[in-house]
Amino acid sequence: MSKYLIQDIIPPEKKHRRAGTKKSAVEEHSIVHPEYPIRPQKQAGEDMTRSAFLGNPRRMIVEQIESGETEYAKHEEAPEETSEPLDIKTEKNVLGETTTEWPYGLHNEEKSVIPDNVPPRFPEYPTKRNWAGFSQWLPWLIGIGLVVVVGVILLNFFSGATITVVPKHSIVSIPEDQKFVALKDGAAGDLAYAIMKETASSSLEVPATGEKTVIAKASGKIIVYNEQLSAQRLIKNTRFESPSGKIYRISESINVPKAVMKGTTLTPGSLEVTVYADEAGPSYNSPPVDFTVPGLKTSSIYKKVYARSNGSLSGGASGTVKTVSDQDLKQAGEDLRVQLETKLRSKVRGSLASFQIIFDQGIIVELGEPSLSKSPASSDNKAIVSEEGAIYVVTFKRDDLVHSIASALVPTYKGEQIHIKNLEALVFEMDPTKGSDLLSGKKLDFTLKGAPELTWVVDETALRTSLLGVSEEKFKGILDQYSSIERAEANIRPRWKDVFPDDPAKISIVINEARGGQ
Repeated sequence: MSKYLIQDIIPPEKKHRRAGTKKSAVEEHSIVHPEYPIRPQKQAGEDMTRSAFLGNPRRMIVEQIESGETEYAKHEEAPEETSEPLDIKTEKNVLGETTTEWPYGLHNEEKSVIPDNVPPRFPEYPTKRNWAGFSQWLPWLIGIGLVVVVGVILLNFFSGATITVVPKHSIVSIPEDQKFVALKDGAAGDLAYAIMKETASSSLEVPATGEKTVIAKASGKIIVYNEQLSAQRLIKNTRFESPSGKIYRISESINVPKAVMKGTTLTPGSLEVTVYADEAGPSYNSPPVDFTVPGLKTSSIYKKVYARSNGSLSGGASGTVKTVSDQDLKQAGEDLRVQLETKLRSKVRGSLASFQIIFDQGIIVELGEPSLSKSPASSDNKAIVSEEGAIYVVTFKRDDLVHSIASALVPTYKGEQIHIKNLEALVFEMDPTKGSDLLSGKKLDFTLKGAPELTWVVDETALRTSLLGVSEEKFKGILDQYSSIERAEANIRPRWKDVFPDDPAKISIVINEARGGQ
């Protein structure tokens, strides 16, 4: 027998009456049937009302249900209709009105069965599903669902992994007795070196405050051409004649290369030499001109061997001329040495490739003596002082030198790629030598001093490839395959994933050298 509480029978909206609305006791406790409403009548007194409505019908029904005294409590069917006369009682009430008493449980409608576990329903209080509350929450539920779906999509879109790698790191002091050997033409695995040579000149105009008597011949550079298909030899003191009839000679014998024929084009052979005026004096100073060879004038090759100036011919002088005093020449020489060495070092560094390294102690600078230039000055009371110099530099390939240092200092080194952060700070020393000897040498002995800071280079591409689609559990095992990694941490996004992405672009590797060990 199911038990029901009053609040299960009375709908919530009927429990509270609006403030200020009053109903009579009869109306309050009456059951209104839609077809046969009970019309409360005014009674003469309170006692008559109580006698006509002996109790609250609703409460009586609830009490009957709770106590199991209803006729259909056990869901029995109503008694079938028979032709036997009904036991209908009629009597008069205290007001003198006639009332009819029907047998309990009979009515003029079809018989019905009360379902189990269903509270009584009253026409006055129809049972309806309350969808109003659900409709109010529906937009919120939809919004929350959309947020969750969009959040999942965004998390998958921005998913990835970040690997923070601490590479192997070591600082090792170089022993004082450690020697290194480099070969100019070494085999694979040897430390190779090369010598870079650069030349330059500087000039300075200074006052010509002195005078001296000079007898000087003009000189200059010429290019001798040969249009023959065989080489042409010209002996010492061979004459070259300018259009003005001035004669210049060469001081040494020369061989002019043969011409080269390509199709129908002939390219003459050529050779640059220095010629000197046949006589002293400023009249032999000349701008660039063409020359013939008078000694070949009667030969068939006269027009096939000729020369042209490569610049002006100058320096010819005789008599008393303005010159630079010894003091001015010495001061000009000191200024030129500073300018020239700066120019040479700057020229070398400008020619150095990114994969090469040099040390200041591996540079040899050789400067000539300052001298009066044959170039004309801006005025007669000034002169040009010039100086020439050359620089010789020992160069190494960075990777080769790092490999040699690591092999000498790290017993466990197996050829891995290593970076030395302070490589340029190491002190390079070699035996004193001349630039020409350094240029012609084949072997170089040197030492390095300092404490190189070695950091192993991590192959990011290989590491990223080895992690594609791998579970996080195998991360440590993969790291063991890289001797260049001291330790590493992995952060996979979103947090609930435990597998690295399949896309290499979604795996970023951060190298943290600052946390390396010593």
